[in-house]
Amino acid sequence: MGYTEGIKDGITFENFLWACARAFGPLAIMRDEPPNTEIPVEFKPSDFYATRLKEERAKYKKLKSMTSKVAEKEAEKHYKKGLSNELKYKDDALELKEKYLSMLSKVNQWEPPSIDHIELKNFMIEQINQSIQFDCDNLNKSDLPIRLSGHEWLKMKIEESIRLVAYLSEQKHKEEDRIAKINLWIKQLRNSLS
Repeated sequence: MGYTEGIKDGITFENFLWACARAFGPLAIMRDEPPNTEIPVEFKPSDFYATRLKEERAKYKKLKSMTSKVAEKEAEKHYKKGLSNELKYKDDALELKEKYLSMLSKVNQWEPPSIDHIELKNFMIEQINQSIQFDCDNLNKSDLPIRLSGHEWLKMKIEESIRLVAYLSEQKHKEEDRIAKINLWIKQLRNSLS
Protein backbone atom coordinates (compact mmCIF):
# COMPACT_ATOMS: atom_id res chain seq x y z
CA MET A 1 0.00 0.00 0.00
CA GLY A 2 1.12 3.66 0.00
CA TYR A 3 4.15 4.08 -2.21
CA THR A 4 3.80 0.69 -3.90
CA GLU A 5 0.08 1.03 -4.61
CA GLY A 6 0.62 2.05 -8.23
CA ILE A 7 2.85 -0.96 -9.07
CA LYS A 8 -0.17 -3.25 -9.47
CA ASP A 9 -1.55 -0.78 -12.03
CA GLY A 10 1.69 -0.72 -14.03
CA ILE A 11 3.31 2.46 -12.68
CA THR A 12 6.57 3.30 -14.47
CA PHE A 13 9.91 3.06 -12.70
CA GLU A 14 10.30 6.83 -12.99
CA ASN A 15 6.91 7.55 -11.40
CA PHE A 16 7.63 5.02 -8.64
CA LEU A 17 11.01 6.67 -8.01
CA TRP A 18 9.46 10.16 -7.72
CA ALA A 19 6.70 8.90 -5.45
CA CYS A 20 9.27 7.32 -3.12
CA ALA A 21 11.57 10.35 -3.33
CA ARG A 22 8.90 12.36 -1.49
CA ALA A 23 9.75 10.39 1.65
CA PHE A 24 13.31 11.73 1.69
CA GLY A 25 14.61 14.88 3.36
CA PRO A 26 14.89 17.16 0.35
CA LEU A 27 11.38 16.45 -0.90
CA ALA A 28 9.78 16.13 2.54
CA ILE A 29 8.68 19.74 2.00
CA MET A 30 6.05 18.26 -0.34
CA ARG A 31 4.81 15.58 2.07
CA ASP A 32 1.49 17.36 2.61
CA GLU A 33 0.89 17.82 -1.12
CA PRO A 34 -1.39 15.38 -2.97
CA PRO A 35 0.62 12.44 -4.38
CA ASN A 36 -0.03 13.51 -7.96
CA THR A 37 1.41 17.00 -7.43
CA GLU A 38 4.23 17.42 -9.91
CA ILE A 39 7.68 17.91 -8.43
CA PRO A 40 9.00 21.20 -9.74
CA VAL A 41 12.25 21.35 -11.65
CA GLU A 42 13.43 23.93 -9.16
CA PHE A 43 12.15 25.18 -5.81
CA LYS A 44 12.34 28.85 -4.89
CA PRO A 45 13.25 30.10 -1.42
CA SER A 46 10.38 31.48 0.62
CA ASP A 47 10.26 35.26 0.45
CA PHE A 48 9.42 35.48 4.17
CA TYR A 49 12.95 36.27 5.38
CA ALA A 50 13.77 38.55 2.45
CA THR A 51 10.57 40.53 3.01
CA ARG A 52 11.07 40.77 6.78
CA LEU A 53 14.70 41.74 6.26
CA LYS A 54 13.70 44.55 3.91
CA GLU A 55 11.09 45.78 6.42
CA GLU A 56 13.53 45.65 9.33
CA ARG A 57 16.23 47.49 7.40
CA ALA A 58 13.69 50.23 6.61
CA LYS A 59 12.74 50.34 10.31
CA TYR A 60 16.42 50.57 11.29
CA LYS A 61 16.94 53.44 8.85
CA LYS A 62 13.90 55.23 10.28
CA LEU A 63 15.16 54.73 13.84
CA LYS A 64 18.63 56.04 12.95
CA SER A 65 17.12 59.24 11.55
CA MET A 66 14.64 59.74 14.39
CA THR A 67 14.84 63.05 16.23
CA SER A 68 15.09 63.14 20.02
CA LYS A 69 11.68 64.81 20.20
CA VAL A 70 10.02 61.97 18.25
CA ALA A 71 11.97 59.40 20.32
CA GLU A 72 10.57 60.97 23.53
CA LYS A 73 7.03 60.65 22.17
CA GLU A 74 7.61 57.07 21.06
CA ALA A 75 9.14 56.15 24.43
CA GLU A 76 6.10 57.56 26.22
CA LYS A 77 3.74 55.73 23.84
CA HIS A 78 5.70 52.50 24.38
CA TYR A 79 5.48 52.94 28.18
CA LYS A 80 1.74 53.66 28.15
CA LYS A 81 1.05 50.68 25.88
CA GLY A 82 3.12 48.39 28.12
CA LEU A 83 1.33 49.68 31.19
CA SER A 84 -2.07 49.18 29.55
CA ASN A 85 -1.14 45.65 28.43
CA GLU A 86 0.08 44.70 31.89
CA LEU A 87 -3.04 46.03 33.60
CA LYS A 88 -5.26 44.23 31.08
CA TYR A 89 -3.32 41.01 31.61
CA LYS A 90 -3.80 41.28 35.38
CA ASP A 91 -7.52 42.03 35.00
CA ASP A 92 -7.95 39.10 32.63
CA ALA A 93 -5.97 36.80 34.93
CA LEU A 94 -8.07 37.82 37.95
CA GLU A 95 -11.27 37.16 36.01
CA LEU A 96 -9.93 33.80 34.86
CA LYS A 97 -8.88 32.87 38.40
CA GLU A 98 -12.41 33.58 39.62
CA LYS A 99 -13.77 31.24 36.93
CA TYR A 100 -11.25 28.54 37.87
CA LEU A 101 -12.10 28.87 41.57
CA SER A 102 -15.82 28.72 40.81
CA MET A 103 -15.33 25.51 38.83
CA LEU A 104 -13.04 24.12 41.54
CA SER A 105 -15.79 24.71 44.09
CA LYS A 106 -18.26 22.79 41.91
CA VAL A 107 -15.80 19.93 41.45
CA ASN A 108 -15.12 19.79 45.19
CA GLN A 109 -18.86 19.64 45.91
CA TRP A 110 -19.44 16.87 43.37
CA GLU A 111 -19.82 13.39 44.80
CA PRO A 112 -18.40 10.79 42.43
CA PRO A 113 -21.05 8.14 41.65
CA SER A 114 -18.67 5.28 42.42
CA ILE A 115 -15.20 4.52 43.68
CA ASP A 116 -14.15 4.20 40.02
CA HIS A 117 -14.93 7.90 39.49
CA ILE A 118 -12.76 9.23 42.34
CA GLU A 119 -9.69 9.46 40.12
CA LEU A 120 -11.71 11.53 37.64
CA LYS A 121 -12.54 14.03 40.39
CA ASN A 122 -8.90 14.11 41.53
CA PHE A 123 -7.79 14.66 37.94
CA MET A 124 -10.26 17.53 37.50
CA ILE A 125 -8.98 19.19 40.69
CA GLU A 126 -5.36 18.70 39.62
CA GLN A 127 -6.04 20.24 36.20
CA ILE A 128 -7.70 23.32 37.67
CA ASN A 129 -4.95 23.81 40.26
CA GLN A 130 -2.27 23.53 37.58
CA SER A 131 -4.12 26.03 35.41
CA ILE A 132 -4.43 28.47 38.30
CA GLN A 133 -0.71 28.13 38.98
CA PHE A 134 0.22 28.56 35.32
CA ASP A 135 -2.31 31.21 34.27
CA CYS A 136 -2.92 33.24 37.42
CA ASP A 137 -0.21 32.97 40.05
CA ASN A 138 1.99 35.67 38.55
CA LEU A 139 -0.49 38.32 39.61
CA ASN A 140 1.60 39.46 42.57
CA LYS A 141 4.74 39.75 40.49
CA SER A 142 5.20 43.25 39.16
CA ASP A 143 5.90 43.30 35.46
CA LEU A 144 5.13 46.96 35.05
CA PRO A 145 7.13 48.49 32.24
CA ILE A 146 10.04 50.76 32.96
CA ARG A 147 9.67 54.31 31.76
CA LEU A 148 12.62 55.03 29.48
CA SER A 149 13.86 58.35 28.24
CA GLY A 150 13.65 58.93 24.51
CA HIS A 151 17.39 58.39 24.23
CA GLU A 152 17.25 55.08 26.17
CA TRP A 153 14.24 53.86 24.20
CA LEU A 154 15.83 54.75 20.86
CA LYS A 155 19.11 53.04 21.80
CA MET A 156 17.18 49.91 22.84
CA LYS A 157 15.15 49.87 19.61
CA ILE A 158 18.23 50.36 17.43
CA GLU A 159 20.01 47.49 19.22
CA GLU A 160 16.92 45.28 18.79
CA SER A 161 16.78 46.17 15.11
CA ILE A 162 20.48 45.39 14.60
CA ARG A 163 20.01 41.96 16.22
CA LEU A 164 16.90 41.29 14.15
CA VAL A 165 18.59 42.30 10.89
CA ALA A 166 21.47 39.91 11.68
CA TYR A 167 19.07 37.10 12.57
CA LEU A 168 16.88 37.58 9.49
CA SER A 169 19.93 37.80 7.25
CA GLU A 170 21.28 34.54 8.68
CA GLN A 171 17.91 32.81 8.29
CA LYS A 172 17.56 34.08 4.71
CA HIS A 173 20.98 32.62 3.83
CA LYS A 174 20.12 29.32 5.52
CA GLU A 175 16.85 29.15 3.55
CA GLU A 176 18.68 29.87 0.30
CA ASP A 177 21.32 27.21 1.09
CA ARG A 178 18.64 24.67 2.00
CA ILE A 179 16.74 25.28 -1.24
CA ALA A 180 19.97 25.14 -3.27
CA LYS A 181 20.73 21.71 -1.74
CA ILE A 182 17.20 20.50 -2.50
CA ASN A 183 17.49 21.72 -6.09
CA LEU A 184 20.86 20.00 -6.50
CA TRP A 185 19.45 16.75 -5.08
CA ILE A 186 16.50 16.89 -7.49
CA LYS A 187 18.78 17.73 -10.45
CA GLN A 188 21.07 14.81 -9.63
CA LEU A 189 18.07 12.50 -9.32
CA ARG A 190 16.65 13.69 -12.67
CA ASN A 191 20.05 13.23 -14.33
CA SER A 192 20.26 9.66 -13.01
CA LEU A 193 17.14 8.84 -15.07
CA SER A 194 18.69 9.92 -18.37
